[in-house]
Amino acid sequence: MWRRIAAYFLFVLGFLTMTFFKHYTGELIPYPFLFWLTGLALFAGGFLFLRYTPNGKELVARKKLMAAIADLKSNGEKIQVDLSKCEICLKTAS
Repeated sequence: MWRRIAAYFLFVLGFLTMTFFKHYTGELIPYPFLFWLTGLALFAGGFLFLRYTPNGKELVARKKLMAAIADLKSNGEKIQVDLSKCEICLKTAS
């Protein structure tokens, strides 16, 4: 939840910074292009942070998967395989 809020904040802050410094003509800030690049970096960082942060459905699915893996590890049947009796088949693409 907090990661998504931070991502939206970076996204909006970057967008506003880029928009303001795109047409900045004042004399107070000597290098507005650097601030525009900083805004672009914030915008891209917020976008990437938002893109790779899991949402609620993904978190629930991940918890179910981890529970299933833990259950399988604790209660699963272990199968012994004798690798000397296994046959290796090579498949060629035609």
